[in-house]
Amino acid sequence: MEAGVGFGSTYPGTPVSDVGDILYEYSKTEQGKHLIFDYAINEKVALEEAIGSSWTGLRSVVIFKHLGMNVAADALHTIMYSGIGNGGGLIIIVGGDPDASSSTNAEDVRLYSKHTHLPILFPSTVEECYKFTKIAYTISEYLKLPVMVYTTPKLSFMTGIITPNRIPNNLPLKRDPPKFERNFERFVNARHLALENKERLMETVKKVEELKFLSNEVDFFPTRKPTNRFDLVIITGGYPYLILKDILSQYGLNDIVPILKLNILYPIIPKSITEFVKEFIPRQILVIEELEPMIENDVKTTLFDANLSVPVKGVWESPKKYSTGVQKGEITHFHIEEILRKYIKIRFPNGLKDYKKELENSKNLLLQREPTFCPGCSHRNVFYALRRVANELKHKNGLDLIFGGDIGCYTLGMSPPWLVTDWLICMGAGIGIANGVAKVLNAYQINNQHVVALIGDSTLFHSGITPLLNALKQNLNITLLVLNNYYVAMTGHQPSLSGIPDSHHSNAGFQGKQLKIEDFVRNLGTPQVHVVGGYDIPQLEKTFMNVFSQNTQGTRIIVVNAECALAVKRIAEQKWSKPRGSQRGEELYIQINESCPMCHECFEEFGCTAIKQTKKDGRVVYYIDESSCMREYCEACLVICPNHCIEKTIINPKGGETY
Repeated sequence: MEAGVGFGSTYPGTPVSDVGDILYEYSKTEQGKHLIFDYAINEKVALEEAIGSSWTGLRSVVIFKHLGMNVAADALHTIMYSGIGNGGGLIIIVGGDPDASSSTNAEDVRLYSKHTHLPILFPSTVEECYKFTKIAYTISEYLKLPVMVYTTPKLSFMTGIITPNRIPNNLPLKRDPPKFERNFERFVNARHLALENKERLMETVKKVEELKFLSNEVDFFPTRKPTNRFDLVIITGGYPYLILKDILSQYGLNDIVPILKLNILYPIIPKSITEFVKEFIPRQILVIEELEPMIENDVKTTLFDANLSVPVKGVWESPKKYSTGVQKGEITHFHIEEILRKYIKIRFPNGLKDYKKELENSKNLLLQREPTFCPGCSHRNVFYALRRVANELKHKNGLDLIFGGDIGCYTLGMSPPWLVTDWLICMGAGIGIANGVAKVLNAYQINNQHVVALIGDSTLFHSGITPLLNALKQNLNITLLVLNNYYVAMTGHQPSLSGIPDSHHSNAGFQGKQLKIEDFVRNLGTPQVHVVGGYDIPQLEKTFMNVFSQNTQGTRIIVVNAECALAVKRIAEQKWSKPRGSQRGEELYIQINESCPMCHECFEEFGCTAIKQTKKDGRVVYYIDESSCMREYCEACLVICPNHCIEKTIINPKGGETY
């Protein structure tokens, strides 16, 4: 905002979803009315419209997670040839996920720069995120190239103190008013023009070494006169630098180990590395980074080219005694502390060693908590019905249902007690892979298996349309189950095309109206479209049974409509918080009565998280947590209890209680 961004686009993804949300909210304010913002259909579209905006002269930003880079990569590789021309700066904010905590892989997105030559800024703190983002525009306009700002979950969710400056009233426009200016040689990449643009790109990237205001930093402030040669120096950057500094401070080692902190990750700046090595003459160099050994390999290459012979080791390389794993997950204090013991004699402060041992032992006492659906989530009803139908068809008809999973809240259907996912790869792959499986089953006349591909509303529009068309053009024997909750719910309720535009989500819907998925897929040319509500479990089971067991071949589509329970709960709580009586109106409460025989259907098979256990009169009983229960907005447990031991109480402010 302070840099004068005029255009922003995103497809939300953890850990950077909030960045787009903040820009969207800012764009609706009086001060931010100049900011054009879009929740794009996918990351490729988001990047393409951001470069288009940049070419008109506006400073632009695009935000997505590391997996989004795969979607945007086709455009990115050629956009780097063209650059931004004489347009406004373009920064790409990318959030990695080394621990795969909310992703299907821990891909190292930094490596894209090796073949796109996209410069990467590598902040280590909240203050540097603020500082580097502003500087990125200066670098982008100096190099005439997009610039990436790379972050990871720990840094993205960190809080810190910054000293902000005033947000300018006027945008720093390259031309006023903004408009597109032709640049045929740059923007048209065909034949010899593409190669000429690549040559210019390679020459431009070399200019990064001239950027003194963001050069790499030597972090070493000895309290006593250092020796002529050091046993160890460390090269690192980003969040691992922050952990390293914390450990060195904890053990009083700040004046023993020199550190080279990389602010620019790509391109590596050879001069900063060679000067660092020549100054401290180390016996060994330790490189601390997450995921692939990108920095490590660049350091080795730089030293080889400079004819400097110093052993270089990565944080994952260590003897068995100090082994920390092989590029698995994000780096923690434990990883760095363990590897430092190989090189430095660490003396624990009084009591710290015992505390760490106690902390490590306590981890074994913590139960592993599986992620699950929110109380009242309609996806739970769908997967409960799917599992029951799948079991019945397998037992009675010998029909094996194969479930193709996809990316969204419904991914949790892979967990017990539902176990309704047979593969999970990337967005759109549920139906994409189903195409291949179904074609083989058809070719070999395998009639005892049927493929069911699951997909959410936002994922359908993101990358599901193409594989759906591929199935429809051949009328493959597949069932597509669309779970429509009207939001990009998993990342924070960003707007979806199937959403209802309102004052909070004016960006939702299609051309100012809700796009009904059932109408959309019918218009693609399939007559077999079924629509069912997400809270009608008997109808869900009936629909699934009829569709999966039918003899008619062809692509079938089931659309399950139910608004996200979290969005519904916000509305419900407004009602529930009103004074009792005429203002609150009729109230409904759900309870498990004392006749419950503990058949466990509600707790173990249905898995509602509002149903909990407690002890009463020396025995374990179930009860419903009123603070979690969605009451009249769900009522699913009333349907699934085989013993009719779950009851609802309706309090009518005019007529007392009704049972």
